[in-house]
Amino acid sequence: MNSIFGDGDPQLLNLQEITGAQEQQETIKKFSAWHKPRKQFVRDSQWWYHLNFLLQRYPEYEGIETIKYFGLPGSDLLDVSYFSKKLSSDHANKKIFIHGFIDTAKEHEAANLRLSELLDRPNVDASSKVEHFNFQAISSNQSLALRRIKELGAYHLINLDFCDGVFKQDTIDSMMSILSLQLNRMLDTPWLLFITTRADKSGITQDLLNNLDRIFSESLKGDDAFLKAIQEYGDRIRHIIPQKDTLQDEQITPSELSEILQICFIYWLIQTVYDYEARMEVTSSMKYNVHEGNDFPDMYSHVIRITKESVQKDDALGLAKLNAAKTKPLAEVQVRDKTNSVRKLCTALDVDELLQGNEKLRGNCAKEMKILLEDAGWNTATYDTQMGL
Repeated sequence: MNSIFGDGDPQLLNLQEITGAQEQQETIKKFSAWHKPRKQFVRDSQWWYHLNFLLQRYPEYEGIETIKYFGLPGSDLLDVSYFSKKLSSDHANKKIFIHGFIDTAKEHEAANLRLSELLDRPNVDASSKVEHFNFQAISSNQSLALRRIKELGAYHLINLDFCDGVFKQDTIDSMMSILSLQLNRMLDTPWLLFITTRADKSGITQDLLNNLDRIFSESLKGDDAFLKAIQEYGDRIRHIIPQKDTLQDEQITPSELSEILQICFIYWLIQTVYDYEARMEVTSSMKYNVHEGNDFPDMYSHVIRITKESVQKDDALGLAKLNAAKTKPLAEVQVRDKTNSVRKLCTALDVDELLQGNEKLRGNCAKEMKILLEDAGWNTATYDTQMGL
């Protein structure tokens, strides 16, 4: 018997459309590693804590009404959404200007939809924008991406969350470009750099491993202040640094190499900042495990505070009679900053270990994460199950 609806037009009756089953299926999406409760712990207890500290403790920020932020967000803009909420409650007189790069067209489109919602908040600056650029593009002096950063910087907070690791040549080159711009333009006001990066051998290209190896053997091992700090705080690696001439020694375990790679990276960053006669302080380091096959924390999250003072020097020819302001010799400050940076890195908080041992804290972080996700349009009905809570 033939159907009264006919045989050739199945679109006349689509049960999925009538019942909404397809729509419901699409809204229940799989959550990613960066949606775990630990990411909310980092966002609140590390990132927001140090931004809030900057705004509360440094008088330079009393007269700054708009905090300028640059980052590499996901399409749901969770980080800036959280910062906006916290600013609203704790610093109601301040706004946030959001500038982000997203490298895929689909995510960029979704991020702009989300940004349009955030722009309804009174403390999100109306000129905020998320642009379709790859961060690595700013390594080229001719790129439009670099021009946009020049137009919209300098920033009070730069958040470089490299899910796939920082140890690629074009990423390092782009970091150098944005650091150079910041260090030439952000004067007399401390600013924050957040770096989240993978730290294992499979997350680094061979050419960069060779270069870090060179830095390790030729520079780091000759820096007395850095070595002294490693001997004092580097429980897991203090025996390796004096004994090994190369990072590629097969006797170095994967977990030891992970920490040494971070040490070498931070050392490079410190020296880069010092070349601009600025201060760099690692104020916080946290770590956790992301990649399957690693039984050690392979992702690090660093908070770095950078300060460069404008300099007035004496007139070498003696025509001007102004006396330059006397500042504390930078070398003395650098020794202290190096020591503190090594201490923070070598004693980095293991977030997985902390949350596994504190069910209440893990639950609070999960609750906050779900609120953020729901605000961004996520269906969190399966969140607890997917996250193993």
